[in-house]
Amino acid sequence: MNETPSFIEAKETNIRDLLRNRFFEIPIYQRPLSWNQDNFQDFVEDIKDALESGETNYFLGTILLKGDKNSIFYEVVDGQQRLTSLMVLLAVFRDNLNDQQIQKWLVEEGDKYAGIPTRERIKVWKDLEEVFSEYVYKMGGTVRLI
Repeated sequence: MNETPSFIEAKETNIRDLLRNRFFEIPIYQRPLSWNQDNFQDFVEDIKDALESGETNYFLGTILLKGDKNSIFYEVVDGQQRLTSLMVLLAVFRDNLNDQQIQKWLVEEGDKYAGIPTRERIKVWKDLEEVFSEYVYKMGGTVRLI
């Protein structure tokens, strides 16, 4: 039996490091995005309160990923609601600040000469692919949505 050994690693990380050189997929067995406006508003208010109180770190919550230790591709086993909402929030920041750097956290620009495709940071549920493609992954998308 040739089985790849499993490993578990728990660590604190910041958003920049979580998103750097990693790509995420919401597996089919995960429940669809169920956060409503109230959930998202609570999430934003909680982050805002943390910033206003001078906290230098904010605990986003546990995000459980499945993947090979040396891979850049991961399935999101737990934390898909928070991670997806974070991507939407980053898109809003990107559009309101017109910030190309934040765009790189959402979409990795490809390099045709190196054979690297442009990749979206998180592959969401099938029913949200079009919405994310148009409004989250495109510069100015959240402004067009409003």
